[in-house]
Amino acid sequence: MRGGYTFSEDEVGEFSQNMFEEFSLPSINRLSKRYGGCGMHCCAHSRHVWDGFNKIEGLRLINLGQPIAILKQSASFFGRSMCHFPHQSLDNQPQSRPIPEWTAAYDRDAHLVLQVNARDEDEARAFASQLREYTHA
Repeated sequence: MRGGYTFSEDEVGEFSQNMFEEFSLPSINRLSKRYGGCGMHCCAHSRHVWDGFNKIEGLRLINLGQPIAILKQSASFFGRSMCHFPHQSLDNQPQSRPIPEWTAAYDRDAHLVLQVNARDEDEARAFASQLREYTHA
């Protein structure tokens, strides 16, 4: 991402919404203003603080590591206001295609980063073809 900074906000699993806004939000916003925006990773149970995440000034990318059900909720909650970089956690399902079925929860016009892992060159080529079709549909 041009400009900006990225950070991890995993302690929010232990914070209330008020604690996040008092102890974390001011410094996050100060850094975001200084560096021109930000991207955030969070793999903690953070659903209770999402309203606070929406108060982060210049938040351009959100990387949530959550079970599929929570990722689907985040798709509609955060909408198209930022780039989503979801990765499923705790479900431990092997990747069989580059565009998982659960990404259908995201608006077709949303910016979405997908992490793809191929076992060999043939699978990588097949995944790349599917990704091209997905992005041009």
